[in-house]
Amino acid sequence: MSKNTQTPNLIAEIHTHSTVSDGALSPQRLAELMQRCGVGLWALTDHDTSEGCIEAAAAAKERGIRFISGIEISAKSRGQSIHVLGYGFDPNHRAMIAYSEHMNAARADRMEAMRRRICELGFEIHPEEVTSFSERGNLGRPHIARAMHARGYVDSVQQAFDLYLADGRPAYVGMDWIGVDDAIDLLHDAGGIVILAHPARYDIGGQLAGWVERGLEGLEVRHPAHELLDEARLIARCDRFGLLKTASSDFHGTEAPLEELPGICGRVNFPVAWQEAFLAALRY
Repeated sequence: MSKNTQTPNLIAEIHTHSTVSDGALSPQRLAELMQRCGVGLWALTDHDTSEGCIEAAAAAKERGIRFISGIEISAKSRGQSIHVLGYGFDPNHRAMIAYSEHMNAARADRMEAMRRRICELGFEIHPEEVTSFSERGNLGRPHIARAMHARGYVDSVQQAFDLYLADGRPAYVGMDWIGVDDAIDLLHDAGGIVILAHPARYDIGGQLAGWVERGLEGLEVRHPAHELLDEARLIARCDRFGLLKTASSDFHGTEAPLEELPGICGRVNFPVAWQEAFLAALRY
């Protein structure tokens, strides 16, 4: 994508997930929803894969939506799970394809281990029940949670996490994520820019300066999990380090029944000035 320093003045949704990872809608259907919601700037950021970006880009073009390739990389730092967003990279870059393929296989192994633990806890779930919730086979914990909910073992997907699947709960299985520095390098090699996802969720302490030195370009300031005080603190950090500021809903399509999703999608305010700086920084 070429640079654009003109004021976009668009409804934006740049942190979204499809059935290629743990979203509820395919890239094609997600594009249709974006159009219905008046979104003019969209990025697909599936977990640890950019497989859906080619399909999403084509669907967006048909609908006159400006599309940006994206990914949400699962990384780690000092024992914490840290999510790193990449934007504007080449989805056909060899390193990105290799990373996606590796993570797809690793996630499948992890989910099978967690499924077995669920069974050992007395909840029968077959492998095909888990995979039925993943259109492309890129598995994550939400797919097990949805299978448990479908069986009636839990009242909601969130309850499955709270009782069984979250870190420290009885069915949780860890994974050897890459480091944040490695995630930054990977995205830069593919021509992308790097934004830290929902940073108020982490205790980043004195690590931010090092990540900025490594090449981190921005923070996701506005996110449904952030309070107003979080936003103020993150804006101050961005100003201190000269970082980009972004905003999005982290949209999965599971937030509400389908008919209610237009009231959610694209409703997190991404100010024009922030959009301008973000779009000007894109290299691909």
